[in-house]
Amino acid sequence: MLIKNYPRNANGKDFFVGDIHGEYGKLLDALCRVKFDEAKDTLWSVGDLVDRGPESLKCLSLIEQPWFNAVKGNHEQIMIDATIATYEHPAEQWQATSMWQQNGGKWYQELPEELKGYADRLIQLANGLPNGIRVGDIGIVHAECPLPDWDLLAVDKGRYIREAATWSRNRESYGIQTLVAGVDAVVVGHTPAKDTKVLGNHVYIDSGACFYPDRGLTVLSYDEIIALVNSKGE
Repeated sequence: MLIKNYPRNANGKDFFVGDIHGEYGKLLDALCRVKFDEAKDTLWSVGDLVDRGPESLKCLSLIEQPWFNAVKGNHEQIMIDATIATYEHPAEQWQATSMWQQNGGKWYQELPEELKGYADRLIQLANGLPNGIRVGDIGIVHAECPLPDWDLLAVDKGRYIREAATWSRNRESYGIQTLVAGVDAVVVGHTPAKDTKVLGNHVYIDSGACFYPDRGLTVLSYDEIIALVNSKGE
């Protein structure tokens, strides 16, 4: 797995956002609500920038912003599989394309021709996104940390671990409360819920905003994430 490590922001605040899914307007609303300052603050994303919402290309373009960092979500992976992955058999390409379209990827086919090249360049950049990010003592993966210690992610080369970090819902499905060692918190998305949920030291922040017109995106500060985990342990 590709894991990137960053120190805490010394000049401003670190914020974490749940699955954006093309909801660019809702992202701007959420950033306004927390008084996000692009000049000094940093926004960390759990992935799934694209699909379902109305402005996937704008949300994908966030990866070019100096104040924005994201891990690769399962929807980025679906997008990559459908566009730039190579296959030995045409049926595999068709399956990948069909899966993307069924999961919100029709926005790409509907782009004007003059934007296709720009979108393709952004998809290439998305292919290089890490599977996990550590900011200070907070880890970020899209779905869940499948290993008991965060530091093991960087040395594990297995496809199963990478896919579990991107796709799995085992912890949420079974209510697993075990702590992941090596970090104070693990921030994830992937599993939508109206309210932020804490399992062990996993903090789930996908609000499912793309499914509900009246629901906003969740954006929490570094200190708010740590406080949620600490309050769960009291």
